[in-house]
Amino acid sequence: MILLHGTEEARTMRFYVGEVFSSTAEIYFYNYFVETFSIFVTIYIAFCFVLMQFKKAFYLSAVFLYLYSSFGAGRGIIIELGFYVIFLYIAKGIIINKSDISLEKLKIMKRRKIKSLLIILPLLFALYLFSIYLSNFRNGLFELTVENFIKGNDDFFSQIIIYCVGSFRALEYGINNFSSEIGYTYGSLSFGAIDEVICLVCNLIGIKLQASNFIYGLQTSSEITIGYDQNFNALFTNIFVQYLDFGILGIIFFSFFWGFVFNKSIVLFHKTQSIFSLALVSFLFVTAIVSPLIWKLQSVSSFMFLIFLYLFRKK
Repeated sequence: MILLHGTEEARTMRFYVGEVFSSTAEIYFYNYFVETFSIFVTIYIAFCFVLMQFKKAFYLSAVFLYLYSSFGAGRGIIIELGFYVIFLYIAKGIIINKSDISLEKLKIMKRRKIKSLLIILPLLFALYLFSIYLSNFRNGLFELTVENFIKGNDDFFSQIIIYCVGSFRALEYGINNFSSEIGYTYGSLSFGAIDEVICLVCNLIGIKLQASNFIYGLQTSSEITIGYDQNFNALFTNIFVQYLDFGILGIIFFSFFWGFVFNKSIVLFHKTQSIFSLALVSFLFVTAIVSPLIWKLQSVSSFMFLIFLYLFRKK
């Protein structure tokens, strides 16, 4: 598809029925199940690096992550993997320091922590290089040369600046231009996953409903101008989602509400000290980190991840 249509058009094929997906059902399967699986895989890989456990499942997971990120050339999941690794490494240090173990075992665990750091630092550098590769891929630069590396590096860091500034410029634009067209969504965006599934079921039985996620995506996917010769789309911050739900009151309420939920997850981890509660805290940490760009809990895959995590915990 890249050879036939070019990089940019081929990337967008991931979002609609056509050359890649032959039906809407395939898109739903990919968005709901493959994306959910990708969250598990990303966290699993992060755990493997921090705990220094590299079994066959790790290498299969690495292959999956490579294919998943290459499909559409998305750098988001690679950056999120870096955040997961950093968070889990810090969490591991806190757990070790608070553990009630002998001095000898504590010394051994601290030495292992230093060894894991010697693995994690090259990993973070490798993720940085792979992000540059994906940046070049998006621009149609496929050869691995020094010149292309320099171009990809410049593009990667300029994109970081654009994302950091652009999302807040997009927030302002969205409030001034899109909010009146979309109207109040009354919580159906903050809980967009639930709303989307309900609308999907209703449409299957003949009741025509349009999910707030679809309306939101239709508006925010169109490019806007955020500066001189600079366009932007899609990333309008989590604040815009909360604003569309209930206006300023939505921002105030959901800020406290999600803060309460995130706090409860930390309390749960302190009580259970389980791998599943740590995975939950890690996921919510990354959700908070990327909230100046997007609201991850708006997607069905994120809610499915939380549901499966709860079910696995019961097992």
